[in-house]
Amino acid sequence: MLTKTDVHILVGLLVRTYEPAHVDVELGSMVDDELAEKARDVDVTVTARNDDGTRSAFAGTEVKDEGRPLDVTKVEQLCAKLLHMPALTRRAIVSGSGYTASAVLVAEKQGVELYELVPWDDDTQFDVTLAPDLLSERTLGFSPSLPPNITFDVPHLRTTKQDVLTGETKIFDRTGKRRQGLTLNDVGNQAARCLLEDRLKDPRVNEIADGVIFPVSAEVSFSDHPHVMVERKLYQVSAVHVLGLAHWTRRQMRSVLKVLKPYRGPATQGVAIGETSDQSLIGIVVTKSESRPSVIRIQLPDRLKEKIRRHLLPSLTRSPGSQ
Repeated sequence: MLTKTDVHILVGLLVRTYEPAHVDVELGSMVDDELAEKARDVDVTVTARNDDGTRSAFAGTEVKDEGRPLDVTKVEQLCAKLLHMPALTRRAIVSGSGYTASAVLVAEKQGVELYELVPWDDDTQFDVTLAPDLLSERTLGFSPSLPPNITFDVPHLRTTKQDVLTGETKIFDRTGKRRQGLTLNDVGNQAARCLLEDRLKDPRVNEIADGVIFPVSAEVSFSDHPHVMVERKLYQVSAVHVLGLAHWTRRQMRSVLKVLKPYRGPATQGVAIGETSDQSLIGIVVTKSESRPSVIRIQLPDRLKEKIRRHLLPSLTRSPGSQ
């Protein structure tokens, strides 16, 4: 089950196969609202890559009370929101639990399409069948038997006092404001993740076979330096040194099987979708019109990733001297 992902993200994957190949799909994009005179969030927008900038949008909605259809009030609100956006040439609502009869009438009168996103069951007719354990991910990580060695540069803190620093040491900004529960251990872990992300860009690393252990190291510096407080005085952490052993492993991803279809109509697309370690989604999609499945990956916008993160981490950049 995708605990960090809403229905509209699943819809975004399915829309990519439903629309022509010359369009872009964006999740959580901002569209101008004529009545409100400001840009407002639309769950999924599909934008044609042409000169006139024509747009169409799906507003994906998840019903909080499972099994309860979207009622007329909710559908009226969504229709009004989309109809106040003149840049949209196509408007639709997606529900995971159906609609009331009154809600259907309201949407039909306003020209807003209704879709359902429902579980893929045995009654769904596709030429290809997908299994929940179909997806796996190749990930680069540190050897579990030997955690990476992480050290911190705190240049103005005397060496004799640095032994007071521990993983639970609190982090502050340069003004002395506490950074939302962040600790020195969090900063070190983020630096270690930055090191692995950097190594993923190296083609030679990608060619290393699964299970083969190899050394990695780097000095990670900060564009927004964290600070620690010792004896009521702030000290800047200028860099983090990371040294460890890494290897490739494969992780089985439990996928969710979903079907997108017009309300009370036949299924048009089905997907087996899982969440990767970097919080993007990957899915295998089948459609009525295509004989072969397609693999699709969608990354979350940075502003949606921020909602998922447990901590507000400092911005980290790899220093030029990294190895």
